[in-house]
Amino acid sequence: MKTFMLWGYYVIKVNENYNKADVISYVKERYNATFDNFPFQYYYVDDYFNQQFKDEIHLNLILKHFVILACIIAFINLLSVTWFSTSSRSKEIGIRKVFGATISEVVVLLNVSIVKWIALSFLIAIPIIWVALGEWLKSFAYRINMDPVILLLPGVAALVISFITISFITYSLAKKDPVESIHIK
Repeated sequence: MKTFMLWGYYVIKVNENYNKADVISYVKERYNATFDNFPFQYYYVDDYFNQQFKDEIHLNLILKHFVILACIIAFINLLSVTWFSTSSRSKEIGIRKVFGATISEVVVLLNVSIVKWIALSFLIAIPIIWVALGEWLKSFAYRINMDPVILLLPGVAALVISFITISFITYSLAKKDPVESIHIK
């Protein structure tokens, strides 16, 4: 057991395999013998640090749930926008295929029209997120330096997921027979 002074407190470092009750009674006995007029108060340093980060842990849990919910809503929205966009352009796709467009050209055409909006929204969100994270990190005594990769990885992942989702829907529509999509009812 080692004792030292830190920030006006006596800190006691003990081995991992100690009996808490024995250590506390020993320290209390020594403390009361030395400081008879002051009450004995103690706490564990790990409990103190955990209490300081309790709000951040709770915020982390709430944010995880909201992020999952936001991702589900965004994915459903992406599917519906892609489906609506491609189905409303089905005649255009049919005419392009009649004039010799390949399936890959049609998929690229439809992907570009949707992915450009996703990329634009990502470019708008980067400075907002950078400032918000910077302000949040200022509240901590020990900070990390923010790396732009932290912001780029989720954006690239969102673009890749969006591209795959859009490509799947547009490919299924571009495979259809052009006569079916051009047919006027």
